[in-house]
Amino acid sequence: MKINWKVRVKSKTFWLTLVPALLLLAQIVTSWFGYNFAADLVGEEITRFI
Repeated sequence: MKINWKVRVKSKTFWLTLVPALLLLAQIVTSWFGYNFAADLVGEEITRFI
């Protein structure tokens, strides 16, 4: 079972699920180092942009 990355990258659904996942990952990693990453504010700005 292989993933067709060319088709996947062109999909809007792929990007709409990848961006929040990356924001959540960034929030978790920054909290390990004691920083407060406001992913909710960034998410709202990205939502307005899209």
